[in-house]
Amino acid sequence: MEKYLYSALSDNFYLTTEKARYIANGAWPSDGIEVSEAAFVEFTQAAPAGKIRGADKKGRPAWMDAPSLTLDEMVALDELKKQRMKSYANAYINEQQWAARLSLGRITEAEKNHFNQWLDYLDALEAIDVSDAPDILWPTPPVEQAS
Repeated sequence: MEKYLYSALSDNFYLTTEKARYIANGAWPSDGIEVSEAAFVEFTQAAPAGKIRGADKKGRPAWMDAPSLTLDEMVALDELKKQRMKSYANAYINEQQWAARLSLGRITEAEKNHFNQWLDYLDALEAIDVSDAPDILWPTPPVEQAS
């Protein structure tokens, strides 16, 4: 059975059989405490939703509440969301070739109405001010219809 150390300072695990290699590289933790293999396995897996790995008051690994996003981080995430939504809408519109078909007079009234709904959706996305994060009311895309 392997033995592990956990360092609260580095938030890392260290295999005790590799101690000489860590020391040679100046990486052996001064605050390391022995933990079970079960703890190693648990805390090297993906964190549960809303949690991050950290150390408890005794320096042992523990799941901690993930810090809340800052306003700048929320704004950046919402800007990415806005750009993804716009890209998707533009790709859908381009795939339908509505603009070309409209200019050639080869579009039905139903297709023209659907095209206008997607253009309205793009306008609504463009009007989103992401600095209002996290209180953004995102527009709903029109229902995709078979061509």
